[in-house]
Amino acid sequence: MALHDPFKPEEYLVAAVGGLGLTAAMVGAAMSVMDVRPDDARIAVYVGLVIIAGAVALWLVLLKPWLQFDDLKTPHFTGHHHDHDEEHHEEHHEEGLGEGLATASPAEVIIGAAQAAQVVHDTHKAPPVAPQPKNANTDDLTIIEGIGTKIAAALSAAGITSFAQVAAKTPAELADAVKAQNIDLVGDAKTWPRQAKLAAAGDANGLEDLKRRVKEGKGYDDLTLLEGIGPKLQQLLRDNGIISFADLAEVDVEHLRHLVRVAKLPTMPDTWPKQAAFLAKGDLNGFEQYKKQLKGGRETSSD
Repeated sequence: MALHDPFKPEEYLVAAVGGLGLTAAMVGAAMSVMDVRPDDARIAVYVGLVIIAGAVALWLVLLKPWLQFDDLKTPHFTGHHHDHDEEHHEEHHEEGLGEGLATASPAEVIIGAAQAAQVVHDTHKAPPVAPQPKNANTDDLTIIEGIGTKIAAALSAAGITSFAQVAAKTPAELADAVKAQNIDLVGDAKTWPRQAKLAAAGDANGLEDLKRRVKEGKGYDDLTLLEGIGPKLQQLLRDNGIISFADLAEVDVEHLRHLVRVAKLPTMPDTWPKQAAFLAKGDLNGFEQYKKQLKGGRETSSD
């Protein structure tokens, strides 16, 4: 064991209890030898042995002597012993624990020992484990043109923290989420889903191109060039984040049918994505040829 530091209050307590038991046992033994009140002598010996056993138990509980052994591979001068005891001293040092032991009655000593043992036991309990943060898919939404730190924080407060979540929302839903956090929305959110979709797919070039066009005011294509789309339908599409030929080319036909059905506009959007695909690729000849086959936005059979 390492060289002993100044005695701790717990050690005084154990020594006092052990001394009390040893004294009682010795008095009983002396009475037995002198044949003075043999019954009382035996009782004194038994009580002394019980108190000594209690002192040993306190020694094990309070001092944990097995922790005092140094690692044989670590020289004592490295402070290994002090490393073990420093935190123990800081957490469990109780001033005055050993005061008055000399004048205390055996009952008071035993009660005090039990209380000290309880304190040590409670303070040695393992600290509660902090809840682990949830594995949230959090992206830097400020990459999207039009989203600054305040708007990103507002979206996060609404539970929208990833590109995929932004891409799945309509511009109106995103704008409402921002406004619900009392944040003024400068501009609009019409290009956010499209930008987020490119960001989620890792299409950095496509995202930068779209952001550049948005900054230059060129993010919107003239969707009325398509057969079957007039100003009202173009505005409907733009209100739902479909602002370019590339956007429209990727939209599912069923989604388009739902939009026009909700808006109560009598039209069939089945050919819009195919028309938009030609223009998105810059294939004007292909677009014109295909457009000749349409009537009111619908394909017609050739004669």
